[in-house]
Amino acid sequence: MTRCAVLLMTSFLITGCGADGLPTAPSMPGSALTPVQDTVSGKSLAIVSVETFTVSSAPVVFPVSGVRISYIPRIRLKENSGATGILITSIDFHLDDIGATGNLPKWPVRKRIEAGGTRDLIEDVYGEAEFEMDSSLQTARVSVTITFIDDQQHLGSVSAVSDVMISQ
Repeated sequence: MTRCAVLLMTSFLITGCGADGLPTAPSMPGSALTPVQDTVSGKSLAIVSVETFTVSSAPVVFPVSGVRISYIPRIRLKENSGATGILITSIDFHLDDIGATGNLPKWPVRKRIEAGGTRDLIEDVYGEAEFEMDSSLQTARVSVTITFIDDQQHLGSVSAVSDVMISQ
């Protein structure tokens, strides 16, 4: 008997009348109308764009290893949907056109961008960029893939390519 009562209670629908006296559509008790989220495909609802991506480079002389090229990236990311915030989970750079030497480890980060917000992903710490790359080879282009999770826990990514600006 208890089992039947519980089953009836969980499947009970409530109906009511609208302001015009006509019946309204049934709803589950305690439910509210919410925007439909894309939970079937798992695709992120965030619309993310790379607003700016630049890379500067300069030769650096190290006492033991000699001359290496330092690459300093700058990235500004924007969440354009205004519907969901995102958490950046990793930034993956690649020094293009120099083969396997250009493969770099992913940089794990935790940087938040609110819905509709913009953020510089690489900040200055004590007057220096918080992240830079170096290589024994020089490249003219650097690519980046930024991975994020939106507020509904859907995974997404955005990519960009930048020409390298050489500074002396």
